[in-house]
Amino acid sequence: MRAQAPVEGRDYTLIQPPQTPATPDKIEVCEFFTYACPHCNAFEPMVGPWARSLPADVAFRRVPVNFLFNADNFQHTYYAL
Repeated sequence: MRAQAPVEGRDYTLIQPPQTPATPDKIEVCEFFTYACPHCNAFEPMVGPWARSLPADVAFRRVPVNFLFNADNFQHTYYAL
């Protein structure tokens, strides 16, 4: 079975205007997560090894977000550390 190409508006949303990456000379991949999310936590064992094996022209960045209750305390700690 052949995988279908992602479709804008259904599978992803194009960000306009495009955002400047933290490392402009690299492809930037961002993981948006919440510390209190069990799904984000379950995904970590796959993301960690994958992120360590990325090519030199790819930058991986984790971005904590507040989509669960009381996650702002975790966000403040993340950026303070």
